[in-house]
Amino acid sequence: MPHHRPPPPPPAPAPAPAPAAAVAATATALHRLRRRGRLLLLAGLAVLAAATAAFAAAAATDTAVGSGAAGGVVVGAGTHLAAGLFALRDRRRMARALHARPWVRCLAEVTPRPWAGTRVLLRDPATGTLIRLRVPRPLTDLPAENGPLWWCGTATHGGALSRPGGDRPVWARAVNGSA
Repeated sequence: MPHHRPPPPPPAPAPAPAPAAAVAATATALHRLRRRGRLLLLAGLAVLAAATAAFAAAAATDTAVGSGAAGGVVVGAGTHLAAGLFALRDRRRMARALHARPWVRCLAEVTPRPWAGTRVLLRDPATGTLIRLRVPRPLTDLPAENGPLWWCGTATHGGALSRPGGDRPVWARAVNGSA
């Protein structure tokens, strides 16, 4: 009687790649971005408190000079508060993408535009799909020349871009017609 061996077990599935937030440099960058946003908010609140005190002092002494200076301080407070809120919003968006997906190394075409942010064109290495993105502000965190970038996101919702290493992520918005 011939001896039959059972078929070999199927190969174990490859482990899923770790999310981008598991990269130590990226986790540190997310912490740094949260701290920066909170500091900007606190600075804005402190400046707003100073403006309130300046307005109260100007009202008590009935001087126009004090109220003009206080108006400038209010503008400074508003700027800090807005910068802090935008920094925390972008950090929250990036954290969501970075905890959900791994970094993907893509070839990128980067076009800096001084007043309209930076345009980035990526080619997804798995599908070959072109992804059009826009970083809302001109940033030095992205290279000025074409080359590899790390990408973590979707063509329809945007995501995080970084130089290789993942230590300086920035939020990039998807441009209509990417997919």
